[in-house]
Amino acid sequence: KITNKKPSSIRPCISPVCRLYNLESDTSFEAEVLERSDLNKRRTFLGPGLIKDNGTTIDVPEGVRATLGTDDSIVLSLVG
Repeated sequence: KITNKKPSSIRPCISPVCRLYNLESDTSFEAEVLERSDLNKRRTFLGPGLIKDNGTTIDVPEGVRATLGTDDSIVLSLVG
């Protein structure tokens, strides 16, 4: 389970880059946070990172690319 909340310190992720914690491996890593409207401008986003959308957050793990489909859906695909 990936979270931006470490059990001993709870801070919301509000900047363009935040530190996420993997509770299963007790490790952390930096990830970019992108608004969905910014994906419209960039057309592609490489993980690790989060895409914030209206009412939801989409996890884009390392080794995964997020792009916009022809119908403006978010498409996740493996890189490599």
